Amino acid sequence: MTHKDMSINQLHRVTTRHPVVQQRYEDWLVSASHQHGNSFCTFCSELRNHQVIRSLQTMFVIENRFPYEFFDGQAVKQHYLIVPLRHTDRFSQFTHREYEEYHEVLAAYHDQGFSSMTRSVVDTHRSVPGHLHTHLLTYN
Repeated sequence: MTHKDMSINQLHRVTTRHPVVQQRYEDWLVSASHQHGNSFCTFCSELRNHQVIRSLQTMFVIENRFPYEFFDGQAVKQHYLIVPLRHTDRFSQFTHREYEEYHEVLAAYHDQGFSSMTRSVVDTHRSVPGHLHTHLLTYN
């Protein structure tokens, strides 16, 4: 089934990576979990492996190493992440400064045409469950 054959409800649930990128992502997850166990956090442990786009006092914007190919049924052109420097899994734990910086960054990218998405703390599809991050996406 192609994206053109899907219903609108199915399209809104679609989040896919190119098969090669998906395989790299899955291999990396297995390797990371073997090396670090359940406490592994890519944002805390492997910042050096990410392309940092913007660094602030409490937040950074990175290029997603494993970008989506499609999101909401649209081909993804750019895929960045807003990530708090401090390890936290929810907005309610943000300090006042983190809250301000997060919204400043989000607004700046929104004004540049980026859409955003953050999975809830109970979403089982969170790829880095213990460290909040927001996806910034532009489409082809």
